[in-house]
Amino acid sequence: MRYLFSIAATELGRNRTLLAGVVILGLIITIAIVGPFLVDIAQAKVGATIPRSPPSAAHWLGTDGQGRDMFTVLILAMPQTLKVGLLAGLISLSVGVALGLIAGFTGGIVDTVIRLASDVMMTIPGIAILVLVASNVREMTVELMAVIVASLSW
Repeated sequence: MRYLFSIAATELGRNRTLLAGVVILGLIITIAIVGPFLVDIAQAKVGATIPRSPPSAAHWLGTDGQGRDMFTVLILAMPQTLKVGLLAGLISLSVGVALGLIAGFTGGIVDTVIRLASDVMMTIPGIAILVLVASNVREMTVELMAVIVASLSW
């Protein structure tokens, strides 16, 4: 285990892009954990402030058409966004590995069908499917969003 950490530390020291990505990801995770305790949750409620206010010292990102402070909404949405990303990544990784193993071990027609399905899924624009599904689902949960994103990215 110590060997893996030494490799990771060496690579972080060499690769500036990797280091920047790790720092940014660490900041996002830190803000997602600590942020909700630092903002006024009441500012995220409908009608909390004047609608469509421009950015100011009181509202760093301004307000939306419903009078919600966009900075507060952004901070409060970070944990759910990270949860969707993590769940979608785990689900799509699991599906991709399973299909890859099945295609690799069986070969032949099964491999061809899985490869064809994968090629078709890569050509479908994910955002269009997400908008279509989101407009037809009555109650969108974090888990359902993760499953939808994962189903489009395996």
